[in-house]
Amino acid sequence: MEKQILIIEDNQADIELIESVLERLEGSYQLHTFTNAIEPLDLLLRGKLKVDLILLDLNLPKMNGIEFMVKLRSIE
Repeated sequence: MEKQILIIEDNQADIELIESVLERLEGSYQLHTFTNAIEPLDLLLRGKLKVDLILLDLNLPKMNGIEFMVKLRSIE
């Protein structure tokens, strides 16, 4: 079964580094990459995105990683 991995990171070099590390993993996965936390939070809250792992930058524009996690934890 394909794992769903969410990357929320605003630095392109960091995204590329994470992707290169993940390429070494065995198994099948799909990456969902966002440069801010607002859009993926909306998708998660509406049930439009289901993920197995979230890799989250804490220093993000508009909504930081801590704020994202607080809102995400409100999901039943």
